[in-house]
Amino acid sequence: MTAVTALFDPAMPDETSISLFSNTSMAQLTVALKNSNDGPDPDGKSFGPSASDYKGFIAQPSQLASGSFRGFRVVVAATVPRTVEGGPTTNQISIVSPVYQGLASNRLENKKVAVSNSDTSAWVYFLE
Repeated sequence: MTAVTALFDPAMPDETSISLFSNTSMAQLTVALKNSNDGPDPDGKSFGPSASDYKGFIAQPSQLASGSFRGFRVVVAATVPRTVEGGPTTNQISIVSPVYQGLASNRLENKKVAVSNSDTSAWVYFLE
């Protein structure tokens, strides 16, 4: 199941920039740049993996959440950590964009995540 989250950039001219993030069936992240105005979006661009890229690390199914920390926009998801042998025994809650960083561990069945932020702080919520 595809998860989506959107980030709005009020600093863009005419307040027209929306970044729409989603996960793929290969557990990778994609982003589409959208126009917030009504009507067609002739300049819409999207970025994502190709069919020959490595499999990703976003847990399937998962939720995506987004927010901002001191103006730094992040996307968070449940991810599957790499293991040396065997399968994973836990998931991680991780920043998946613009860089990957594990934040915490949780049980395999818990893949729900939410982000909230203020002007000076950000919080990531998830079930352990």
